[in-house]
Amino acid sequence: MWKYQELLNQNLQILITIGLGALVTWLGPFSVKKDLPTLVKIVFNILLPSAVLLALGVNSDLRDGDLWRFIGGFLLLRAFCLVLNFGYYGYIRRRSIAYVTINWMVTCWVSTVVLGIPLLIATLGPQYGSLGAVAGISSFIFQLPLMLIFFEGSAGTRGVHERQQKGSEENGSEKNIETKQLSDLPRERDVEEEEKTDQSAADVVGSGDAGDNSNHWYHVRLTKAQAQYIAAKILRNPILWAIVIGIILSVSSLGPKYLATGSPKSPNCSYAVGAGFIQLTLSYFARCTQPIALLAVGIFLVGKNPIACGIIQSIVYMIIKLILVPGLMVGCAFAVGLQGAEGRAAVLLASLPVSPTAYTVADKYGVGLDIAESNIFFGNLLVLPTTIAWNAFMDSISLFMAPAPPSVTSGC
Repeated sequence: MWKYQELLNQNLQILITIGLGALVTWLGPFSVKKDLPTLVKIVFNILLPSAVLLALGVNSDLRDGDLWRFIGGFLLLRAFCLVLNFGYYGYIRRRSIAYVTINWMVTCWVSTVVLGIPLLIATLGPQYGSLGAVAGISSFIFQLPLMLIFFEGSAGTRGVHERQQKGSEENGSEKNIETKQLSDLPRERDVEEEEKTDQSAADVVGSGDAGDNSNHWYHVRLTKAQAQYIAAKILRNPILWAIVIGIILSVSSLGPKYLATGSPKSPNCSYAVGAGFIQLTLSYFARCTQPIALLAVGIFLVGKNPIACGIIQSIVYMIIKLILVPGLMVGCAFAVGLQGAEGRAAVLLASLPVSPTAYTVADKYGVGLDIAESNIFFGNLLVLPTTIAWNAFMDSISLFMAPAPPSVTSGC
């Protein structure tokens, strides 16, 4: 059997599921406007938290120093990508901090759970699948808070004047403002103010240039209401809570010791049979994560323009995302001391496409929508050749070598 056959099969499953979602939407049974929001809510609020909690709290032992080095490698990667994007788009090209942030997002906000877990299982074996969720820890404890701060505080985002004006009026009606901010209700404004603000935002987002100090890449201004909004978004994020609970279960050893069933070859004799419904329920929802999420990706891609940001720019972004960023991860892996399967897993996860969340964020703040659109489309389309090529390259130079997982034909 071909060395990468299991990885090929998993990639084909991913592409077929995405294609099926796009096909049924194109034929009519599914609708982007009506059905996609419901699927996204199910994935974000139920399926992804279940998958993360199972992977971290039950299937991972975070008392192992190698896992914290793995997390450190991704923290380092995200920090490097942030600095590089600030240096190029901010300092050299003088784009707004929002434009810097959306470019940071499309380079390293990847689908480490939806795509990462199944691809790592196919490449390295079931014992390494949870590394996809482990890599996501750095996304939510480091990248997410900073992205929200930069987007909310940037002068280059849609509605910035309204958000900051709400903050300036908070002394008079603080409770009312907080309610509107946290519930994302439509913001009230008169027609003249709306036209003026939309035109200003369009100028900033369209050109991305800094006409004055308020648009400089280093300028961030947050009102109290905006800070409250950011805190609420983070604290109400179900995936973040799944990460926190998972870390507690793993570090305390409660999850791995009492909730993990083990395997026939290595049974867990401490398994609490009476609490088996917890592991069964999490596994039940976790198994639904990939197919539902990928169907949602297929629905989302219908009608999207793969070259929204231009042909040349799309090619450049793919070179950065699929070649340079994983290459940078190689250096980060060496820097934190990753070896063997953990090092290979880190490189493969870094090569995965950006999460569709990037499009939602870009649309919300009115910046880089074309960039997110092109990156999501081509990143998912090229996931098959990218993951196989990186595996073949690492094998050819004996980099992060790891034994292949047993296949279904082993022993035949």
